[in-house]
Amino acid sequence: MPTVQPSPFSAPAAAPESRFHGPLVRIALYLVSVLLLGAILAPGLYFSGKWLAGLLVSFKQADTPVIGWIAKKLTLHEFDSYYNRAFLVSALGLLWPFLRWMGISRNSLGLRKNPLWLADLLSGIVIAGGVLTIMGIALLQAGAFVRRADAGWDSVLSQALLSAAGASLVEEWIFRGIFLGVALRTAKAWKAIVFVAAFFSILHLIQAPSIDVKDKKQRQTLTQMEKQNWTRLATTRANDPAKTDWVVDPSMAQFAPSKINAGSGFAMTAVIFERNAKPALFLSEFLTLFAIGLILAAARVRTASLWMPIGLHAGWIFVNTLYMGTTMTTRALRGGEFNLGTGDNAVPLIGTQLKIGLVPLGVLLTTGFAVNLWLRLRARKLPHAEADAKTGPVT
Repeated sequence: MPTVQPSPFSAPAAAPESRFHGPLVRIALYLVSVLLLGAILAPGLYFSGKWLAGLLVSFKQADTPVIGWIAKKLTLHEFDSYYNRAFLVSALGLLWPFLRWMGISRNSLGLRKNPLWLADLLSGIVIAGGVLTIMGIALLQAGAFVRRADAGWDSVLSQALLSAAGASLVEEWIFRGIFLGVALRTAKAWKAIVFVAAFFSILHLIQAPSIDVKDKKQRQTLTQMEKQNWTRLATTRANDPAKTDWVVDPSMAQFAPSKINAGSGFAMTAVIFERNAKPALFLSEFLTLFAIGLILAAARVRTASLWMPIGLHAGWIFVNTLYMGTTMTTRALRGGEFNLGTGDNAVPLIGTQLKIGLVPLGVLLTTGFAVNLWLRLRARKLPHAEADAKTGPVT
């Protein structure tokens, strides 16, 4: 009898339900390990960065290409940025041991050669970026944002391109390639999609809140110092950090330069979880990230490829980065006029970024509909494309 080939749109065959708990627990343990290691690494990373910045300045390297740029970045970033970098370092550092633990190889993730890879990539960029652009224009008209007069388009555009390319490639390979591939091996497709979408959302919410000083006059003083005399700031940070405690908002005084200690990473983790426990944030940000995760995972499963998720992810990041770099929030938005309710329990219709709020959540439904429409059209084209494509890039 002839061998029946699996459809390129079908997920790998699911194993018995009980086997799903093993991978689920291991992925959860990976998350806990990343949190613990990140919290441990953050203070050391912070002290090392400030020490290195002060050392480079003392050796008159402030104007040296690349080295001077690194010294300046190490000087200007506060503990919240170092915490986020420590979290990223721990996530990437533990990824290889996790893959070995799971016994994962490239061929075991259910990904196949995609003859429509370029069409999938471009359609993802156009759909995600296009719908988000329309929403951004509507928010300008509604008075939630205004154009920034001093926007540096060249730098913002380069940042948007780099962020879109880097984040989409790395995150799609990790979340939709590895984690979803693992889940699809041991569970029904819909359960794997929901679990990985939730995992994706939780990891993205683990971001340290900004601890920069909020007072307008102090902010202006700090901005001027950062632009004109950052080398003095670097030296002071390295030798007498207490003199720069004022750069941190009073509500975050425990993360002032002179207060950083071995437990500061765990303190920041506690702040993050306390912040994310608020119902308003769950409704406005977690659900939006969850919806994004569902769309990306569904595209990956139905194409057995990462190209369309990469395109979607890149489109969202590019437009959001470009928009946030060339606009600013209005007093009406900051004053809560675009919220449902008041106080800490207020649910924003639109937040300070295009990914936050009930409006973006609703807009994602339109994006999901457009993705589904493309996948239906794709299903009609794929047989012809497979007949014509003898070779192609492997996803």
